[in-house]
Amino acid sequence: MAEKEHDYLLATEPWPPHFGPKLPDEGYFADIIYQAFQQVGKTAGILYTSWNRAFELGKKGKYDGLVGAFYAKEREKLFSYSKPISSSNLVFFQKKGEQISYNTLRDLSPYRIGTVRGYHYTDEFNKADYLQKLEEVHTERNINLLLIGRLDLIVAEEKVAQYLLKTKFKNKNLDVDILDKPLVTHKLFLMIPKESHKHDSVLADFNRGFSLLMQQGKVREIMKKHGWDVNESK
Repeated sequence: MAEKEHDYLLATEPWPPHFGPKLPDEGYFADIIYQAFQQVGKTAGILYTSWNRAFELGKKGKYDGLVGAFYAKEREKLFSYSKPISSSNLVFFQKKGEQISYNTLRDLSPYRIGTVRGYHYTDEFNKADYLQKLEEVHTERNINLLLIGRLDLIVAEEKVAQYLLKTKFKNKNLDVDILDKPLVTHKLFLMIPKESHKHDSVLADFNRGFSLLMQQGKVREIMKKHGWDVNESK
C-alpha cells in the first residue's frame, strides 16, 4: 500500500477479528476508521506489520497513526489519542482442567505467563517484576506454547484468542478455559504520533468524522454488519 495513494498512512499488527487484511472490509475497526475519514473527505490506508515495528516507526513519525491502541499514560509524551472507538477484554487463558484462580496479580507469581513483546496490558501488570512473564512476538505462538504445556497461562484479548483457537488450532477453544476475573477492559483508540507532521489534521479529521458517524448511527450499523454485539463492544 503506497503512502501517496492516501491522505493518511496508518499502521498496526493484524488483530482479527477486530481488524486485519484478510477480513471483510478489513474488519469492523478498520471499516469505522475508513468511513470516519471519508466523512470529512479524506482517505486512509492501513499498513499491516508487527505491532513492535509499527510502534517503533510510528513514534518517529513514519506513520500518521497506529490502529487499535490501548491507552497508556507514558505514551502521551509521544502520541495523542483519538476518541475511543470500541473496547476489548484482556483475560487469562489456562488449559482446561487446570485450577488456577487469582484475586491479585501476586497470586499468579508461581505461573509461567505468556505475553506479546511490546504490548501494554496494564500499568500494574507491565511493572510486575514478580511475575514470570515470557515474551513472544505473536499471540498465536503463546497459544501453541499453552496447549503443549510450556506455559501455564497466557494473557490475551478474549475475542482475538478465541478467533485464533477456532481458525488456527482446529477448534482448540474447547481445550482452554478463561479465568473468571479479567485483567482489564481497555478502550481502543487510533493513536497519533506527535512526530508526524500531519498530527493535528489526523486527530481533528478522525474525531470529527467519527462524531458524524456516531450521530448518524453508522457505527452501530458497521458493527452489526461485521457480526458484533454492539452493546458488548462499545
